[in-house]
Amino acid sequence: MMDYEMFKELVAEQFLDYLPEEFRDFGIRLDTVRKTNETLDGLDVVPPADRAGEVFPTVYVDHMYDDYVLGGSFQQAVETAAEIWMEAYRNVPEECRQLSLSDASGRIMMELVNTEQNREMLAGVPHREFHALSIIYRLVSGSDSTSVFSAVVSSGLADMMGMNEQQLYEAAFVNTKEMFPTEVKTMTEVMREVFRSEGKPEQLANLMIGDPAPEETLYVITNERRTFGASSMLYEDRLHELAESIGTDLYILPSSIHEVIAVSTSMGSAEEMARMVCEVNTEHVSPKERLSDQVYHYDRELRQITPASAALDRQPVKPQVKCGAAHSR
Repeated sequence: MMDYEMFKELVAEQFLDYLPEEFRDFGIRLDTVRKTNETLDGLDVVPPADRAGEVFPTVYVDHMYDDYVLGGSFQQAVETAAEIWMEAYRNVPEECRQLSLSDASGRIMMELVNTEQNREMLAGVPHREFHALSIIYRLVSGSDSTSVFSAVVSSGLADMMGMNEQQLYEAAFVNTKEMFPTEVKTMTEVMREVFRSEGKPEQLANLMIGDPAPEETLYVITNERRTFGASSMLYEDRLHELAESIGTDLYILPSSIHEVIAVSTSMGSAEEMARMVCEVNTEHVSPKERLSDQVYHYDRELRQITPASAALDRQPVKPQVKCGAAHSR
């Protein structure tokens, strides 16, 4: 069995052979891609000059190699990756296939990531620290019923758009709320929706979760697309509405980069909540979607978010004191 470096070299030489004839005059480029919580070797299909400016999918050599090790067949691993590439290419809406920076400021959204676990990525992207987390920015090219097509705004892309970090933040704060409105639902409501989509009776959700009192309820905070929805916790007005309706302060539990859970502070101690979050993250959340094990406290009188517990992240973090102390990078 070949090692990873040999596999990567062979993939770069042969990948185009597994694509349809129309792509045979394209080129191949290998790039280090720093994604949320992970760094991968990305394989890009580079178009000829007459198709410059078109956007094409990226596949990852790391994933191909995993398939190769698991199945033992180089050909099968690359065939599978080529099929994934073609499916992704066909599914991109026509209007999203050209990289356009016109009206880019109106298509910037926010994403929350763990600062310590993304140091390498953050070194190359404009960002703003929020306690042990960081706000990064994504340029949205379009969406369909199931997907949002976007790319992280690198320092180079920000320069091309003529936007600094402050401008990105101001645009994203407005755009994210408009493009992806915040959604606050009880866990029971969410489970009912899941069961309904799977053809299961809603009564089963009621039996499993019941209908607890407001101060004993878990509230899922995300956006209507449930994509990068953890940034919805940055909209303090929605937290305030929820806290006022319950009548207590809130603990905010980072469920993933796509959502957070809010509960009344009467549910238990911050340390108990942190242990629960750590356990759920370890057993049920994909590493690439983990946000943090840190629990936050929302004070409904001061209308502030602060760390509620000692950080339990897998790597050391140094939370700041107030959400108002955010720094630009």
